[in-house]
Amino acid sequence: MTTAPDYDPWRDRLGDEKRRLDAVNRASDYVRIRAASPSNSAPDRYIVTFECKGIVGIDSMRWPVYGYTHEIEIYCDRDFPLKAPNLKWITPIWHPNIQHLEPKNVCINKNEWLGATGLDWVCELMFDMVQYRNYHALHEKPFPLDLEVARWVLDFAEPNNIVNKRTGKFIDDRPFIRPGTSLMGSSDREPKLAIVPPPPVRKEPKIRFLAPIPTPPVVSAQPAEPEQTCPRCGAVVLRNARQCAVCKAPIRRVTFL
Repeated sequence: MTTAPDYDPWRDRLGDEKRRLDAVNRASDYVRIRAASPSNSAPDRYIVTFECKGIVGIDSMRWPVYGYTHEIEIYCDRDFPLKAPNLKWITPIWHPNIQHLEPKNVCINKNEWLGATGLDWVCELMFDMVQYRNYHALHEKPFPLDLEVARWVLDFAEPNNIVNKRTGKFIDDRPFIRPGTSLMGSSDREPKLAIVPPPPVRKEPKIRFLAPIPTPPVVSAQPAEPEQTCPRCGAVVLRNARQCAVCKAPIRRVTFL
């Protein structure tokens, strides 16, 4: 099989991504995506705008300051899609997995990135992050990107029920796409893949063979010797006794076969 000299698999993948993002534009009331690079057929850079409630900072009393318009830049370099795209938050933001100071990077757990994951999934993930539907503040893998915000979430926001993903307390409830609308199954779009941890490895039970329990030897019972009694009083007498110890009657010796 020969490959056309002008074929560029990276550019071809970017064309697929544009079709996916165009589908998001058609299906969403709160997400707007526009190309920020010259190419109209396969852009490598986008500006994504979310119209929803999010936290953009805190005041002097540590209470949240809210914003309703948020912008992010997505740039797909030549390592995409083998590696995750480069993400930069443009507008003010206050989230444990987004740097609120420069360079304002965004954490999407790049170690779990899959090459088949589309930019539409990245946009949905960040939309959920703005509304605090998705956040990780605990100091454990994959670790929060902004430690100052992570401490605020654990020490102030969750105790004051500002946000809490365990109880379903979010900042906003606007949907990524209109209810009843699906991005799946269109002819120009592959199914969206979610990043999930690998399934646990099943451990087969270990079989131990126990040594057989030794059978104790069988001891044959000896037949009991017949007793000899006194013919007068019926008392039991010794085998070789000549008279009864009770009534003093003489005992006739019995021969045992």
